[in-house]
Amino acid sequence: VCNYMEPRSAIGEWNVEEKRFVLTTGSQGVHSMQYILASVFKIKKGQLRVITPDVGGGFGPKSFVYREYPLVLEAAKRLGRPVKWAGDRTEHFQTDAQGRDNFVTAEMALDKDGRFLGMKVDLLANIGAYISQYGPFIPYIGVTMSTGVYDIQALDVSVTGLYTNTCPVDAYRGAGRPEAAFLLEKLVDACAHDLGLPVEEIRRRNFIRPEQFPYRTQTGRLYDTGEFEGHMERAIEQSEWKAFPERLAQSKAGGKIRGLGMATYIEACAFPGSEPAFVELNG
Repeated sequence: VCNYMEPRSAIGEWNVEEKRFVLTTGSQGVHSMQYILASVFKIKKGQLRVITPDVGGGFGPKSFVYREYPLVLEAAKRLGRPVKWAGDRTEHFQTDAQGRDNFVTAEMALDKDGRFLGMKVDLLANIGAYISQYGPFIPYIGVTMSTGVYDIQALDVSVTGLYTNTCPVDAYRGAGRPEAAFLLEKLVDACAHDLGLPVEEIRRRNFIRPEQFPYRTQTGRLYDTGEFEGHMERAIEQSEWKAFPERLAQSKAGGKIRGLGMATYIEACAFPGSEPAFVELNG
């Protein structure tokens, strides 16, 4: 659950003279909201203005068109006066889209030297009781990052969306990509443990090499640059990775628990060009 500090709220207005709706709400993108609501009311986009003075906490779930937004607009038109709505914390927990409800099974095929040959992923994605705005797209965009920073030449991915009795599931803090990275890195660690290899060594053997760029993954993602082994080596140096056994012994002697893990991560970020702005300077 997102649980942002500022629950959602909205003000709906109907301008009689202009025959135009005005919606004021803390959204994460007024253009998509305008487009969808115009479709709901079967009006032209110019007949609806969406204003976001302050977003507050967002993290994804404030991007979507929830039912309260068209309702305050319709109520304002029928009543001939502005209509305000403010959600409370309980409503947020019960109605707003939540994130990361996948059940995934994954397998990796390796050669005798610990090099990845192929990967298989079977993902069951909870959609919730009904589809939210980008609901089915989230597991899809996640699996496009399935191979991460590794040179994996064969990939078999299956995604199944399931209706359940839960809140809708949609984009939240990474929208599918953190789920993909978590799955892959846990799988890579499992491969290392099965082969008796250090976790850093199995990564070193399987990183996409600089001479392979530009590199297109099995899901069509194009990487133009990267030096993943150098990145990892720098992290090992900065974290004093090799001195960890000494720190672990000190912690155990003091009755404390200490752990150390490694993960590598790459992400396809958002959607470029979705909300353009233009500036023109006239001399």
